[in-house]
Amino acid sequence: LSDIGIESFHVRKSYESVSIKDCSNLKSITYDDGCTRSGHFWGSNIKTIHFPKSLTVIQNSAFRETALEELVLEQPSDVECRIVGSAFMNHNLKKLHIKSGNYVFVDRENEGDNTSFEGSFEACDNLEEVIIDDGVYGKFQATFNRLFKDCTSLKKVRIPSTFDVGYYMFSGCSSITELT
Repeated sequence: LSDIGIESFHVRKSYESVSIKDCSNLKSITYDDGCTRSGHFWGSNIKTIHFPKSLTVIQNSAFRETALEELVLEQPSDVECRIVGSAFMNHNLKKLHIKSGNYVFVDRENEGDNTSFEGSFEACDNLEEVIIDDGVYGKFQATFNRLFKDCTSLKKVRIPSTFDVGYYMFSGCSSITELT
């Protein structure tokens, strides 16, 4: 679907795949409990996302270039959630807070997929603050970890010891003043 007039969208458990692109009116997405995949909402005017605790895959480019300014991830730590490629590459995102969960950042969703890797939050040039709470697990199954590469406005970063920090994670982040 492309540029439909709806302001909110409810992702049903029965949907295998949802793809809405460049929908300027879409501001809010909610998911049924039991949904396991994010779908794609690239280029939409989304301001609010309510993920279900059952989510296991946030797909490549799922929320790329949306109007999302603040993102809170709060998944159960006993469920692995895979974040694929440039899932949140977004020039409007200002704040990221990961409260709980077990995340794996991957280049591609499937072994046969030849998609090139970009960091999940790479080039979010308005991102100012990243807070990842204690107890959040994060690991990388990617060629290079460019998670926050070129986030030129990033000032404050808090990452627990349970979260892997890899090559190029903060490359090009010239404004960082606080890193703990």
